[in-house]
Amino acid sequence: MTTPALTQASDARDFVPDAHLLRIRDVLYKIAGIFPPDQKLQLLEACCMVRMEELGIGLLRDYFGYLTVTSRGRAETTLLLNEILDNDTCFFRGKPQFDALSKIILPKLIAAKLTSPSRTIKIWSAGCSTGEEAYTLAITLLEASDLLEGWACSILAADINEQALEQARRAVYSTDAIRNLAPDIRQKYFVKQGNAFSLCLEARDLVTFQHLNLLDNRRMNSITDIDIIFCRNVLVYLDNLAKAQVLEHFHNSLPHGGILFLDPAESLFGITSKFSLVHLPSTTAYTKIENRMAGSPMP
Repeated sequence: MTTPALTQASDARDFVPDAHLLRIRDVLYKIAGIFPPDQKLQLLEACCMVRMEELGIGLLRDYFGYLTVTSRGRAETTLLLNEILDNDTCFFRGKPQFDALSKIILPKLIAAKLTSPSRTIKIWSAGCSTGEEAYTLAITLLEASDLLEGWACSILAADINEQALEQARRAVYSTDAIRNLAPDIRQKYFVKQGNAFSLCLEARDLVTFQHLNLLDNRRMNSITDIDIIFCRNVLVYLDNLAKAQVLEHFHNSLPHGGILFLDPAESLFGITSKFSLVHLPSTTAYTKIENRMAGSPMP
């Protein structure tokens, strides 16, 4: 999952934003639903300055024009988003959720689907960042191989940050990224390459990476038949309108009783009533509530 760098603390009491910085913020909101609050505008400006230095642009006015007028504007917006989004994560971050997945959610899911002609389990890592979450899911599935014998499992991992996706596809990680792994798991699924660790092909083959903007209704409508969604520390930086839009897509892509994992600190209160909170050992999740309007794609 990708955690926005703009959530870091900043003292902005004396900062007066340039009018074009506010317009750049509007561009980011229109494209990605990211709307830095006023107290984070100084950090947004710092991210813009990094990109402006790379391009040789001196003024925010000219950078705004580059984003909105030139043919390179859309690509540059993606690069600015890459600068904003901080990819600090690790394997098995929030371990109680993965424990609940293997010990509670997967057994219940298999029991519920035994009468189904389709022996498939599909998991979506929405906001997968550099791949640690998606590959943790892959390892969790492989460790449950006895339970999942005869089932075809797959993981869709998507993020808006193209640089993060490139790193995820390489599947080579630092010692810090695998710091939470038990020694036997590290030995079983990783091969040391100098100062880094390469993930085994068996785990990599379970994951398909896609570049995806969660606010792209057409693309989001195409993602269906998902059993479990992980979307942790992603919604936290969207406003309530954008959150509701994304959650509507999640609701449509899940079956009745499908599971949504958010970060335990995140809440859906006041945003949607289409999911019910589920209490699990040392953590929480949400389950889809069916309703008469469910399943209608968004325009």
